[in-house]
Amino acid sequence: MQKANGSQESLAATKHGTQKVLFVDDVSVTRAIAKLALESGGDFVLQPCASGEEAISEAVSFAPDLIILDVIMPGIDGSATLQALRKLPEIASTPVIFMTGDVQPEHVARYLALGAVGVIAKPFDPTTLAARIKEILLQPSTESPPVCANMAAEVIELRLAYLKELPQKLGQIKAAIQRYQDTLNPEALRKTHFLAHRLAGSAGSFGFPEIGVCAKKLEENLLPWLSGDSNLTPKTFDKVNALYEALDKEIALADIKYAPRNRDHSQSE
Repeated sequence: MQKANGSQESLAATKHGTQKVLFVDDVSVTRAIAKLALESGGDFVLQPCASGEEAISEAVSFAPDLIILDVIMPGIDGSATLQALRKLPEIASTPVIFMTGDVQPEHVARYLALGAVGVIAKPFDPTTLAARIKEILLQPSTESPPVCANMAAEVIELRLAYLKELPQKLGQIKAAIQRYQDTLNPEALRKTHFLAHRLAGSAGSFGFPEIGVCAKKLEENLLPWLSGDSNLTPKTFDKVNALYEALDKEIALADIKYAPRNRDHSQSE
């Protein structure tokens, strides 16, 4: 059914039943924690999509009440995905929320101008994600939803799984940096920036804010060279390597700090 008034109809769907959310993000662990966060309260059912292409393919058959789009994705990014979805008559008025680590006012204004009803900052807090969505859809909530025991336990499991993946993510960043230093291939620089961006956006949602901050610094420091606004010098590589080492250190500290405690918690259940 085509929606005559996107935000209001989505609001009604939440009041009278479960709201269907098409959640589009290329990071699998982000999709997993969003699904857990939104479905645990019973107000939402989430259909995850790993790319803009998949979202465009699934949108009409799923008939979502709301679409949540990551901004930066490989292939079709969030903005292009929104433009493609707006060409589908059944989806044309479905409200869309962007998720991004870039929430500078001028960029948020641009996302809203594209037709989004709101923007959620990444990393997001899974315990308040549902309330934030309702707030954007004109249903303000003065209280955060209770975190049930099952959700808390599942968040810990997802956190442990994410922690185990961090060395691999770090290795991918190191390989991309090394490739760029060896070849000066612009694609390797773009790859490094993209990997740092993904890590910056996901680490905080899993309770690793220090890792997210380090990854964000690496991402931001790559931008001048990515855009061609700064010349490459030996100091460039020194700075990038120093930021990588800081990220490596934070990941090692997170493994020491969090993994034993979380494993003990899991074993006691």
